[in-house]
Amino acid sequence: MLIVQPIVILNKKYLLHRTIGEISYIIFPLLILSFVPQMIKISNSSDSKILFFPLADCILLIVFYSLAIYNRKTASKHMRYMIASSLVFLGPTVGRIGPNLLEWSGILTQSVMYGIIYHTNHPIVNDDLKPVKSNSYIRLESIRSRMIENPLIGDENIKTILRSRDESEYKRIDFSEKN
Repeated sequence: MLIVQPIVILNKKYLLHRTIGEISYIIFPLLILSFVPQMIKISNSSDSKILFFPLADCILLIVFYSLAIYNRKTASKHMRYMIASSLVFLGPTVGRIGPNLLEWSGILTQSVMYGIIYHTNHPIVNDDLKPVKSNSYIRLESIRSRMIENPLIGDENIKTILRSRDESEYKRIDFSEKN
């Protein structure tokens, strides 16, 4: 699903994307249940402290998938959370490559994995920081060029509107007076 879904979106098959997403409501809980036998096996072993790794992966997977579903109407956040949930599957892969080929410790391997996941989701935490060439600045420049026609609308009015995000703390702006 994680491979097919981006391809479906790329081909603008939105209904198919939604249908596959709805199927994941059944498949995802089954995937989470598949973690349980391994966790039981580990908890019954002499080295039960490594139970942390599948448990942490399970928790991250549940959190990122849930956040992706919760934010399904905000495409950028939905996409980032789905990418993060797919990165959780890299944990076991990195967990085998790190210690066996690179001779890393288990904790270092897990730390590298969490670092990758954090880095992928960092823009979600800081979504108000946009590069100067971003869409917001391009739209603002377009608005500025049109303001020549109506001198009553000033830069600060437009910036306030663009920043407001429909929050109640921003009052309606009266364009009858110039800034």
